[in-house]
Amino acid sequence: MRGWNAKIHILPANAGDCFLIEFNNNECILIDTGFEETYYKYLKPLLIELNEKGKKIILLVITHIDKDHIGGAKKLLEENGDYNIPNIIKIENVWYNGFKNLVFQKKLSDNLEQEQFDKMRIIKAHNKMNYINGIENNVSANDLKSFELICNELNYPINRQFIDNTVIQSENIKIGRVNIDVISPNKLKIERYTMYLEKQLEKLFGKDYKINKNEEFITFFETLMINDEENIQTTEDISYQKQEDIADWLKINHKNKIYSIVNDVSIGILIKFNSIKMLFTGDLYFEKKHLNEKVLRVDVLKLPHHGSYWNNCEIMKNFIANNYIISTDGKKYGHPDKNILANIIINNKQNKTLIFNYEIDRINILKNQVQKDKYNYKYIIDNKLII
Repeated sequence: MRGWNAKIHILPANAGDCFLIEFNNNECILIDTGFEETYYKYLKPLLIELNEKGKKIILLVITHIDKDHIGGAKKLLEENGDYNIPNIIKIENVWYNGFKNLVFQKKLSDNLEQEQFDKMRIIKAHNKMNYINGIENNVSANDLKSFELICNELNYPINRQFIDNTVIQSENIKIGRVNIDVISPNKLKIERYTMYLEKQLEKLFGKDYKINKNEEFITFFETLMINDEENIQTTEDISYQKQEDIADWLKINHKNKIYSIVNDVSIGILIKFNSIKMLFTGDLYFEKKHLNEKVLRVDVLKLPHHGSYWNNCEIMKNFIANNYIISTDGKKYGHPDKNILANIIINNKQNKTLIFNYEIDRINILKNQVQKDKYNYKYIIDNKLII
């Protein structure tokens, strides 16, 4: 296709995220990897194809530590091998906020008490059983290593564009021919998350717990966080059942506010390439202060947290997009939220397109041509968006 700037591959990731942005200059950005299944079935074949075309990954972003975002990342790096001699495709930069850049210096110790080591091993063994009995199978030694350790062992640079090696709110970071604004997390969110982690460790080991940078502790830390279940509202609280028009969805009530601090430190980025702007949000919570007024209008917006209500309830007030991406199979947690979809469709008066990577039966009203004409939108189910 002539004149295209970017192809966004919206890979099937069940209830998760995996996006590969292919630019027209052989540079690519990979944002999240979905579950391990996503990597093997969809991402790995795509990376092999792109490599054969002479393309490279200038940036891999792991937005946060949920399984449906980081699940395939360790397998990707393990199979890709050393940074300097890649087996699958060149990956030049990695962004990820893990243990080493969130370590609490006041508790850092060269040695851990044997009692704390023993408890760590018990917890890790329990999590290993959960891992084996869950979605992931055929557990290897590297499955129980942290993502950070695999990066270090294979020489992948983490967060080298940032002071203190922490991905934090910043503007105009140049990588290749792409400019990136980091819209989240900010300093306050990082500090709040650090305090939360301190409390978690205190619950496990008492007030005299210690932190150590050795391999066993780093792996324990990541395993602990990746198995920290979100507090998620699994069903919509619907006070109005009539669904003859999309506007009826605006009458859906949500009584209990749901918040996850792990989601709120998601890395959210505004990608600027040529004349286009693309906003990828992980699972963060939107607030007006995330962006300046001048960039409220974007070409592409990936709805955070798969279109859930509390992550998106400010989005229709603050952002206008030509294309909205919703990544979910709709089988968990009531995603995407109908109220959010209705707000976007009705409040954005311009032409807009909603792109889903799965067919979701309970929002079939979006297919209705009368609704499309009335509210000026397109409804697409596809795994690719070309802009």
